[in-house]
Amino acid sequence: MYDMSRVMAKGYFDKLTPEQRTNVLEGLSQQRWADAEKGTPAPSTNNLPQKLQGNEPQFVVDYFNYYKTPRGFHSNSINSNGA
Repeated sequence: MYDMSRVMAKGYFDKLTPEQRTNVLEGLSQQRWADAEKGTPAPSTNNLPQKLQGNEPQFVVDYFNYYKTPRGFHSNSINSNGA
């Protein structure tokens, strides 16, 4: 299990600076306004590789082994398909 609340607040390995966090929050805010104006959410990016190369950090391997396999994949899930 990964503490996603902490990752969102401080970045992976606590490397997010306060300025970077502010930029992320401002970007999310602007995207919410754009989504509301369009009436639909923007598609998410896919941050996981389609295939593991063997040099990924352990958390990427763990995410991949959950979200990119039948264990965690669901065709209607944003987490399974988008990020």
